[in-house]
This record gives sequence, C-alpha cells and structure tokens, in this order.
Amino acid sequence: MSGLFDVSKETILVTGASQGLGRQFARVLAAHGAAVALAARQTDKLKNLEQEIRGNGGRAAAVALDVTDTASIAKAVDAAEAALGPVTVLINNAGIAIEKLATEQTEADWDAVIGANLKGAYFLATEVARRMIARKQDGPRAT
Repeated sequence: MSGLFDVSKETILVTGASQGLGRQFARVLAAHGAAVALAARQTDKLKNLEQEIRGNGGRAAAVALDVTDTASIAKAVDAAEAALGPVTVLINNAGIAIEKLATEQTEADWDAVIGANLKGAYFLATEVARRMIARKQDGPRAT
C-alpha cells in the first residue's frame, strides 16, 4: 500500500495491545502493512489477536510485557525483534486508571498509575531509542 499511511516497512511495537485502543491500533497498523509486535500482560488475549491478524494476511507476534517491571521491558523488545525484526516505531499505549474518586485514592494507587503510565512508558521508550541509536536508525521525518 502506498500513500500517507504506508507502514509496510515498519516493525511497530504496540503496548497495551490486549484490549481497547492498543488492540485497535494493532489491527489498523497490521491492515496497513506493518509487522506488529503485540505487547501486554494478558498474553492469552494477545495470542487471539495475533491469530486474527495473521488470518487476515498480516504479520504479528505476541510478546509478554509488564511495563511496571523494568526487567520485562528489554525481554519484550528482544522477543519482538527476534520474531519480526528491529522495532522501528513504538506505540507506547499501555496505561492504567484507578477508578476511585481522587479523594479516596491511596499513595499505592497513585504509585501504580505513575509506574504504569509514566515510568513504564519512559523506560520502554529509552530501551527502544537505545536500539535505534545503536543501529543508526533515523527518526521520523515530515513529508
């Protein structure tokens, strides 16, 4: 596919791909030709999505990832790259929300949100960036 939304040469790691927006991002990216690494904690849901994408002629691989566990991050990127090749794009989508009034949230609740939504996203982005820098991959360019 050519045009504005041609991602056929990209290997895209999508976090939070087991449900919601991440799942839909993965479907759309695969439909437009990307190889999609599906990353999340719920690997059973990822396997189903991987089969769906492959059944539609796409390229996908499910990889276990817990963004709150920094040791999990490098392992997940290793697995994605072993299955699909170097990650060229990161969709840092994983995140959580605590469904309580702010006045009822505890420090542990806040730490969980920051751990997943900020710390996890940061350390995943830096892991992918280190690999891109090592292989001298250019960043995105406006066209």
